[in-house]
Amino acid sequence: VRLFDRAVNINASIGHRTNNLSETKGATSTQIIGSANVLAVLSEQWSLTARYANFGMRNNLKNDTLKVETVSNSISLSPSFTLRSESVTHNITATYSIDAFNDYNVVSGAQATNNTQSIMLFYLVSFSELPLSINLSGSRMTNDMPSNTLTIHSASAGVSSTLLEGRVAPSLSVSYSQNALGSFSA
Repeated sequence: VRLFDRAVNINASIGHRTNNLSETKGATSTQIIGSANVLAVLSEQWSLTARYANFGMRNNLKNDTLKVETVSNSISLSPSFTLRSESVTHNITATYSIDAFNDYNVVSGAQATNNTQSIMLFYLVSFSELPLSINLSGSRMTNDMPSNTLTIHSASAGVSSTLLEGRVAPSLSVSYSQNALGSFSA
């Protein structure tokens, strides 16, 4: 769906899946799937993207140890700022996302449930007169699990160009990552 003279684009889907329609298996599994994406072009410089996704699965077994019921939710927001001139274009994008996975099985669910939060910042500058672009990015991801917390910090920088009328596109990048699981870091 496009609204407000194409300034807002909305894509959405929802689905329901069921197996064992002929009832030849001991249990029937159902899945509910849904997602939505919204892109809002707020001005020539600003845009905002929002995403949501849901995935759930369950079966109809009465035995708690074999029962399957999981729900996964994901949401993210990404504002973007672009500044253009005759000679250079700057783009800055930030993304914040939350992913939650819940397992309701009484035996294994407590160990499988986890929540992840991440934030990323990306900067790109490209030059009109030169076939050159430079990018910088940084991110932080934290995954809270029942047994521990995983944290990943990363940063990267890169440069790319085009040669021979765009037939060759060399690039060079460098990245750094630091991981920590609980109090242990590498």
